[in-house]
Amino acid sequence: RVDRARRKLPEEFPLNETTGWIVGAYLSEGNCTPNFICISSTNENFLAKTRQFAAAFGLTVNEYDNYRGFARGHDVHINSALLSGLLALTCGTGSANKRVPQFAYSAEEQFVSALLQAYFDGDGNVSVERNMIRASSNSRELLDGIALLLARFGIFSYKGKGKQHTLVVPGHYARLFREKIGFASEKKTRQLDRFCTMPQKQDFIELVSGFDDLLLATTQKLHE
Repeated sequence: RVDRARRKLPEEFPLNETTGWIVGAYLSEGNCTPNFICISSTNENFLAKTRQFAAAFGLTVNEYDNYRGFARGHDVHINSALLSGLLALTCGTGSANKRVPQFAYSAEEQFVSALLQAYFDGDGNVSVERNMIRASSNSRELLDGIALLLARFGIFSYKGKGKQHTLVVPGHYARLFREKIGFASEKKTRQLDRFCTMPQKQDFIELVSGFDDLLLATTQKLHE
C-alpha cells in the first residue's frame, strides 16, 4: 500500500540549500503526479539528498526499483500533492517543458549552488578528454536558465543542438565550478578533481561585441 499522507508545507517555502537541491533534482531526474513527485537515480548520494529533503519537511517517501532503462534504476516518491503542484506550476512538467523557476534568479547563492549541483549530478557529465563539463536536455528554455544561474558565479557556457539541446562549460571554469557548485556523485567528483589538476586554457570567447559586461551585470542585478 502506498502511503498518500498529506502533510502541509510551510506557508513560506525557504530558498535554502535543501530546497535548492530538490528543485535541481526535479529539473534533472524528476516528474510529477497528482499525489507525489518521483525522483529517479542510480546514485546513492543523489538519492540520500532526496530523502534528506523529505525528512526535513516531514514528508513520507516510498521507494521502488525500476527497469525502464538498460539497467536497474531506483525511484523515490515524495508523497505531497502540494509539493507536486508547486513544482509543476513553477518548473513545468515533461522533459521538453521544464524550466528554471523564476524565484531561483533572485535566491541566495546557497540555493542556486544546490540547484545547479543537483541538476548537473543528474543531467551533467565531465569529459576530461573533450575539456568540458556538459549537460543535455530536451528543453532549450531549461538550459537557458541554467546558463544564467551559472553566470551568477562567473561561470560562462555555450549551447548547441544535436539530438538534444546541450550546454557546455569549458574546462577554463572547472576549478570555479568545483569551488562554487561541485557534485554529490563520488564518481563525478573524482572526474572533476582529475580535470582540475590539468592545465587549462581559454578555449572560447566570452565577450560579444557591444555588450561589454552587460550579461554579468544583469545576473548580479537579478540577485539584488
